[in-house]
Amino acid sequence: MSSQSAKPYRIGVRPAPGNRSRYLWTIYGTQTMFYEASQTEHASVEDALVEANARLSELA
Repeated sequence: MSSQSAKPYRIGVRPAPGNRSRYLWTIYGTQTMFYEASQTEHASVEDALVEANARLSELA
């Protein structure tokens, strides 16, 4: 795999601690030690992914 096609970040979504019906996103660097987690709980996985992707666009 060429380094140009490798994605520099990976998004993860997990249930919020204490309220498993809410979700948090996490962004991991795949080529660096980058890590960022959402501070806001989201009502759905889709809502968490929308916010995570918006944050990724800010990082680019």
